[in-house]
Amino acid sequence: TETHGTNTETHDTNNTETHGTNTETHDTNNTETHGTNNTEPHDTTNNTETHDGGLGSSEIDAAQIESVDERTALSSERKQAGPELGPEHGGGGYGGGLAEHGGGGGGGLADSVAEPDARTPVLSAPPGVNEEDDAIGASRDEIAQQELRTRTKHIFILTTSARPIYTRYGDECELSSVFAVFNAIMAFVQAAGDELKCITARGRQYVFVQRQNIILVMATATAEPMALLRRQLDLVYAHLLSVFTSNIQDTLASNFRFDLRNYLGGTHPTFEALLAAADTDPSYFLCSVQCVVLAPRTRDVINSILGTVRPDGPTYALLVAANCIVSIARPKKQALHNNDLLILLNFVNSNESFRLSDSYAPICLAQQNSRAFVYTYVSFIWPTVPDVCLVLVSPHGDAFTSLAACKAAIVQKLEEAGVREALKDAVANHPFSVDECGVPGLLHFIYRSLQAGQHIMPRMGPPYDTPTERQRLLHKYELLYHRTNSAGRPHRVMFVMNDYESILVYCTNEFQIFGTFGPLTSKSAAAAACNQLLRWIKREERRLFTSPALW
Repeated sequence: TETHGTNTETHDTNNTETHGTNTETHDTNNTETHGTNNTEPHDTTNNTETHDGGLGSSEIDAAQIESVDERTALSSERKQAGPELGPEHGGGGYGGGLAEHGGGGGGGLADSVAEPDARTPVLSAPPGVNEEDDAIGASRDEIAQQELRTRTKHIFILTTSARPIYTRYGDECELSSVFAVFNAIMAFVQAAGDELKCITARGRQYVFVQRQNIILVMATATAEPMALLRRQLDLVYAHLLSVFTSNIQDTLASNFRFDLRNYLGGTHPTFEALLAAADTDPSYFLCSVQCVVLAPRTRDVINSILGTVRPDGPTYALLVAANCIVSIARPKKQALHNNDLLILLNFVNSNESFRLSDSYAPICLAQQNSRAFVYTYVSFIWPTVPDVCLVLVSPHGDAFTSLAACKAAIVQKLEEAGVREALKDAVANHPFSVDECGVPGLLHFIYRSLQAGQHIMPRMGPPYDTPTERQRLLHKYELLYHRTNSAGRPHRVMFVMNDYESILVYCTNEFQIFGTFGPLTSKSAAAAACNQLLRWIKREERRLFTSPALW
């Protein structure tokens, strides 16, 4: 029985409302507050920021956790839907693709293209029509349809004048008909005063994002929420700006025939690395970075060294290892946004030429200033520790010589402090094992500190020792993260059970934790284990997280 008041619901003594075996209960009394990376507390005594990992004294109470049993629902979905269907199912469509769309407002589009009938006779070409050209056009259409049907996740970028910019697979010229269709659909919906966000058809989603004169489209057969797919497209757009700056919008507005493909040469590996990482690295949907686990004394020494190189030097100094952060030095009140940091890390690690010699390259950090380049001095400083990289960021295009001298001074101090071997061991043992936490029954976890903008997670061991199982668990984390951060009705505390595992989700204004256990683990046991895990993170926070040195 429920008693409804003005803003609250009263449940039974167990704080659990039961509607049936497959119905979940919601806790709507909590409101999430997102931390920002631009307002961080400063320690005026030693010019080093300190974070507590967002912990405090929070304890998880099992009586306040809502239970979500997905085991029966999952089995019935498999019987009815099959393995390739997404969360929404549509029919009909363009080339096995486009049939219905959803967006804001009241405009609508519902076209279907009839499937060819095998009994329909083949007509010969009318007089004056070149059969060879007709065959070439038909073959291109077949290629386009094949690309849309077979790829799990495809990306298209085009201008509002339907000129191709980028396609993840295939050739832009052969897929010109696809670009034209996407542009026509966008123009049709906009003419009706509506905004096109997503088309769902035959188990596929076509997600649209328009940024002024540039249209980004993702065609995917995954069951990821639309909001997270749009987040991935925003990262792709941020990467595009890192190459051109937002001044490219002015160029496209004044010259609709401008072809960006002529200036994208050599950037395709960076694009592909970003898209691949978005599918395998939780940093991209969490919008946070991961740190290398390092002894507090070693990290303090590195922070101290990076914090002494500021005079007439770089704007930012980063020591990076294995695509994770070791240490950052930056000016006060000029934090590096995590979106920019993710783009910068991908830029450094996806260019193999940077490993051959010290390099100096421009990049636009759009969250900081989308209309200007900064210049990065990239050096993999030790051949014996190939994954450790020093990145110095400067606003000046002629600062190579001064940054080279700065790098030499930093490396000399690091050598004198004897941190090379410590970094080598840390990289070799990264990421850490879940057994180090000492929590019985814990299979895996992700802990995200909202204040620090950083997260930690151990390596995936059994039963997540195959690519398929690892991808499935990451996809589950992604769905749960979306539910905890949905704008409409976020779920702040959940215990989700399915056929493979049980996941406890606990979110506060300071941190979010996703703890994974076996499928038979009870809610009370999972809550006790997560409380033990939180105490371990509190003890080890100086090893797990980094605080920037401030200039």
